[in-house]
Amino acid sequence: MIKETIIRRCDKTAFVSICALIYFLPISIALVEWFVALPVLCFCIKKLTEILFRVFDVIKNKERNDKIRYCLKALLPVNNILTVSAMAYVLICFLSIFVSSYPQLSTRAFFGKILERVFLFFVFVESVNTEKRIKRFSLVLFVSVGLICINGFYQSIFTQGFIRGFSMMEGRLTSTFKHPNDFATYLIIPIFIVFNFLLSDVFLSQKKARLKSRNASLIRYAFMLLFAICILNLALTFSRGAYIGALVALLFMWFSKYCKLKVVLVSAALFLIGFSPLMAKMRNVSLISDSVHKEAIVPEKNKTEEEKRSELLTMGMGRIGFWKEALTSISRKPILGTGVNTYSKEAQKRGNWTGYYAHNCYLQMAAEIGLVGLASFLWMLFVLFKRACDKSISIKDRYLLILFQGALSGLVGFLVHAFFDTGFYSLQLNTLFWVFLGLVVSIMQVDKTALKREI
Repeated sequence: MIKETIIRRCDKTAFVSICALIYFLPISIALVEWFVALPVLCFCIKKLTEILFRVFDVIKNKERNDKIRYCLKALLPVNNILTVSAMAYVLICFLSIFVSSYPQLSTRAFFGKILERVFLFFVFVESVNTEKRIKRFSLVLFVSVGLICINGFYQSIFTQGFIRGFSMMEGRLTSTFKHPNDFATYLIIPIFIVFNFLLSDVFLSQKKARLKSRNASLIRYAFMLLFAICILNLALTFSRGAYIGALVALLFMWFSKYCKLKVVLVSAALFLIGFSPLMAKMRNVSLISDSVHKEAIVPEKNKTEEEKRSELLTMGMGRIGFWKEALTSISRKPILGTGVNTYSKEAQKRGNWTGYYAHNCYLQMAAEIGLVGLASFLWMLFVLFKRACDKSISIKDRYLLILFQGALSGLVGFLVHAFFDTGFYSLQLNTLFWVFLGLVVSIMQVDKTALKREI
């Protein structure tokens, strides 16, 4: 009885913390750290409780042969489709510490970032484990996204947001984020979730669902309004990588039969015709341009390191140059890389003018944890999408199915944008990625459990 009470309270605390995490994720980095650490702590307490009670059970039952195995088994997380691949990724990251040029830096990054985020993924799957909890989580997400987008509109009118007081950057919206590209990355996943709800007939089939006409209409109008403000905020970030990511996500929806081709073509055409000319006017670039003057990206010798870094972060162009430098780093240590979180140090050591990020998460990952590490990460994604695309057609609950399809499509857009930017190396966006990875897996786990009950 005591064991069940402790485990139940740990799960509930972890769930509440995860809901708080998704709400405050775009608002405060400090709160993100707190609400990542709290569910992980609950997970550890839960596992410690399980192993202690198993030890007591072994002491009572001395005839048991597999005592050690029985006790250690309590430490394992709930098995899911990504357990093996996620553990493999963590193992490679851990091994890269031993070949790191900066072992202390890599160790701190491994335990404080990578391991903690993977733990968060497992905690999400274990604690957000019912239809009711998934639906509550999604409601908190919608409220948070709506608030952040309203702040973005306020920022576009008064040049400064009412949350955190961030200003626009060169005419581009940032809302509560430090850079427009980060804000755009954050918006991609919720946009496709809301878009999937609008495409579905869940609010149109009022007779079948036995919903009151008035309530169904209000819900639908709320989703339409949320979608409109999200799209406008995304557009006004003028983030080319996010635009491309969104277009690829639309193609994924058609390929996966989540929507018809005409919906993809009309949506893409309206967006590009409406905002590409405005982007060209605001940023003086086309959607696929990489043109940049050399003097614009080579910092002057009399500038401080902080000024150089600020200039490089706000510029966001000349990615081919960034990628060439990353490839140079990969070629020097291709197997296990230079170590987690060492890319900027290695770049500075070589006198690299890009200095901080490769602006391609996959190349930077390969530089830091090697081609083996990158392969383990891509294997995890392959397993997810292969199983998810097979599973999606059998999800029984209509709401969960739409949420699942939207999250999966949004992840595609997120991953494509990561090819052009630094999403995996932002604390907020990296956390967002692992949370939604957990959401997709959790929906499949919940549906699988419900199917077993029916049988």
